[in-house]
Amino acid sequence: MDTALIEIQSLPCCDLKKPLLSDRAAFLKGIYAIPHAEGVKNKCLTEGNFIEVKVIMKRLRKVLYYVSLSISLLVGLWHFFVPHLFRWYDYIPMQFESLIVGIDYTNYCFSALLFGSSFVLILLGKSALSLNRESIIFYTFLTVVWVFRACLAAFIEPWPLEPIPAAAIGQLIGSIFLASIMVYVSVSLWRASCNRKPSD
Repeated sequence: MDTALIEIQSLPCCDLKKPLLSDRAAFLKGIYAIPHAEGVKNKCLTEGNFIEVKVIMKRLRKVLYYVSLSISLLVGLWHFFVPHLFRWYDYIPMQFESLIVGIDYTNYCFSALLFGSSFVLILLGKSALSLNRESIIFYTFLTVVWVFRACLAAFIEPWPLEPIPAAAIGQLIGSIFLASIMVYVSVSLWRASCNRKPSD
């Protein structure tokens, strides 16, 4: 009997004090059933597993948050040089100088916004992962941008396979992959924010 009592008291569960106090007399009389101890132990193990899974998911969310923003930032930086890397202007007659300037302006502004937004969100990582609503909204906005980009590539206006098929396929896979990661992180952040207790 004493050994069983010590075993129950040593269980890693914070709610054992009340049943022990109320059932100690019955236990000492031999009425207290040992399966109750096993039930409490199983409950504690289940709660422990749940907490462990929760910690793993939180770490996964943090890793994917920074990975997605790092990729987005690099894409923004790379896009500054895309017109020259792929020789866009070779396909445009030089007499259309205003068109070339318009393409440059659009590309530079897009690249600056993508790079800047990603960089700022990396700086706000601690705030977003602490479930600050404003930071989550900012990340969700960038997620919508990438989802729209993936929809453009997949459904609305797919990139032509000519003259570089690898570029068309690569940007399609990359945009869908990044959009999927960001959707997961956004949903995870919003769920955690909505389920957070007011005291947290």
